[in-house]
Order: sequence, then structure tokens, then C-alpha cells
Amino acid sequence: MRKFNPFANLSLKIIALLFATLFWIYIVNIGDPIDERPFRDIPVNILNPEVITDRGVGFHVIEDTEIVTVMVRARISLFNEFTPRDIIATADLAEMDSSTNLVPIEITIRGVEDIESVTAFPGNVRIQVEQVERATFPVAVERIGTPREGYVVGDMEANHTSLVIEGPETLIRRISRVVAEVSVEGMSTSVPLPATVRIFDEDDDEISLSFLRIHELAEEEMMVYVQMLSTRNIVLDYNRQEVIDEIREGYQLSELFFEPSSILVSGVPEELLALQEIFVPTESLGVGDNTGRTENTIDIRPYLPARIQLVDDTAYRIVVTIVVEQIDRRGIEISARAIQLRHLAENLNVDFPNEQSVTFVFMGEREALDVLDIGGQVYLDLSEFVNPGRYTLPVRIDGLILEGVSVFGPQPSIEVELTIRESEEIEE
Repeated sequence: MRKFNPFANLSLKIIALLFATLFWIYIVNIGDPIDERPFRDIPVNILNPEVITDRGVGFHVIEDTEIVTVMVRARISLFNEFTPRDIIATADLAEMDSSTNLVPIEITIRGVEDIESVTAFPGNVRIQVEQVERATFPVAVERIGTPREGYVVGDMEANHTSLVIEGPETLIRRISRVVAEVSVEGMSTSVPLPATVRIFDEDDDEISLSFLRIHELAEEEMMVYVQMLSTRNIVLDYNRQEVIDEIREGYQLSELFFEPSSILVSGVPEELLALQEIFVPTESLGVGDNTGRTENTIDIRPYLPARIQLVDDTAYRIVVTIVVEQIDRRGIEISARAIQLRHLAENLNVDFPNEQSVTFVFMGEREALDVLDIGGQVYLDLSEFVNPGRYTLPVRIDGLILEGVSVFGPQPSIEVELTIRESEEIEE
């Protein structure tokens, strides 16, 4: 039996190993090659700020060096194992060059090894050291997001209406406004919410809070109480009888309508639920002596109940359209002999000198006037007359004639002569 010799054909074995190694390198570089990719807008975290602040001065980053681009060189497969959030850029003020105020930036990537290289551009943070200044700024509350359908945001009140801010004098002097920002996304209930404090300069560029100290927020979070209001479409209405009374004689109200006919308002749920309509006062409608079709634009806001407001502050204009038309008229003549005599004393006779007649003028809709019949309804009331003589008496009509029809002009009258009956007539 041949004895195994590990050194037999040694040269061939070395060649095979070298070939395998080269083949493995080839396969790796073809299947998973090295690539270089940029990751932009990576914020730099400042470490050990007390190195400067303990000297009673402040500092801030200048020349936009607090945001860097990081170039990562690694195999393609590794780029799937991290996101930009895993890239940590830090600048340790303990390593600041006092002659240039430059601090080197260190880059690490969480959870990833075997990175070929990482480089920050720029490679240093530039620090400006200056005196500390303090100032007080009012706080404006702003909201982001959309509430639940059927609700709008009412009052918003922050637990701090102003803030004392301390920091480098250059930054303090740049501050133009301070905002407490809350999200109302999907809200329907009034609640206090934590708010994010944001600071802006005159150009509305945001100033980083990293180099500022807000005294009130050292021990207490900024909170904003957000009031949520229900919304509802409420119809507009008016007093029809008052409008009719305003129209000149001989004319009638044909139409009166609002555009839009309803408005979207908001308020406390229980108060909004009780609100059925919003009345517009008659004097605001612009009726006057106008005839025909007229349009008048009014501001609806003065007529909203207390604690009720428009959802859209610009939707306060309402167009009132009024159509006033002349009323049709019809005259009906009644002969004196067709007039009923009521409450005539038994000892009196009635005579109508010269065979008189009276004419009633009615006004209303043409359809009603065409079918109007007053036969048997016209009468004289003689209850107050007991002595003979010649009198001029008003001619009356019984009750309501037709809906929408009324007497136009003065009530007609007629001359009558009352005489004593002969005794024979009374006995009969």
C-alpha cells in the first residue's frame, strides 16, 4: 500500500490554490462588486458642548457645516443593510482646533461592518464662539394636518404665550418668530397636545434649536389646548309676513331667495345641534319700494348667533334676490237690489235712489280672480239705524273671499233712504 505524501505534486497544488483564490476574487467582484454612493443631508451631532459653554460663552455652527454629505464605499450587498438614519455624524468639541475653530467629523454606520470607507463632505464643522444673549419672544400657535370630516379647529391656546430664549447673540438677533406647532390630523375631540417649538428668521428659514436654550421648556413640555368644533350646513330664512308688509300697495312678493341658500358654520356640538336656521332681518334684505327683480349682497356675519362662526372666513357674502310683481286686479259690479239688508228695523223700508250700483276691486293672482264670485256675500248692516232718513252706508262683504285675494282701494259705499212703513205693511 502506498504511503500518503502531502508534498507530492506540491507545485500543482500551489497552482490550484492560486487559481481558486483568483477565481473567488473574480466571482466576488462580479457578483458583489464594490460601489461608492453619496448620502446627503446628514445632520452632525455636537458632542461635549460644555467645553465651550462652561467658559460663559455660546457657540453655533457656521457656513452650513452642520449638514454633510457622506460618501460610503462598500460592497453592493451592504447597501441594503442600512438607511440614511443609520449614518451617525458627530463632532466632538473636545477635539476642536482652537486656532481655526474647526472640529473633525466622525462617521459611523449602525449595525454594519466591513465598510470599505466612509467620508464626510465637508470633513470639519466650523464653530463660531460669541457672547450669550437672552431675549423674550411671543409664541404663535400653528397647526398641521386635517381634522376628522365634519370638524374644524376652534381656539388653540399654548401653555406658554412667550418664551425666554438664550444663545449666541448672532442667532438670537436672527430670530423673527417662534411657533408652537401641533398636528390635528384626524382629530374630533378637544384635548391638550404636545407641541413642537420651531424658530424662524426673517427669510422664514428655520433656526436650529441645538445651540439655543429655552428656559420655560427646561422642566415643562410645550403644550397646546386644541378646541375642536362640529360643522353643519344651516339654512338661511326670513320673516315672510314682514317682507310682505314692506311691499308697496298693489304689488306682491313673487320670489325671495338666498344664494347660497345655506352656509357651513362651526360651533360647540350641543349649540350647533340646536341651531335650525339663521334669520336675516327684514331691514337688511333691501325690499323698500323696489319692484321687479332686484339683487342685494349682504354680509351674513352680523346675524350669526354667539359662538357660531363661518368655517370659511371668506364665505360671508350672500346674494338676496327679490322679485316683486304688480298684482292683477278685477272689478265686480253689484247692483243695489242684489245687496242683502241685514238687521233692518221692522218699522222701516229701504229704498236706493237712482237705482245705484257699487263696484268692488279685487287684487290677487289671475287664476283666483277669474273664478271669484261674491254673489250673496255683499250686504248692508242696518243695526244702528232706527230713524227714517237718507244715509250713505259702507257696503260689506262676508268673510274670506279666496286665499290670495283681497279688496283693493277704499271700501265702496251706497246711498240709501229709510222710510216709515205704513201700518198695513207692518201688520202684514
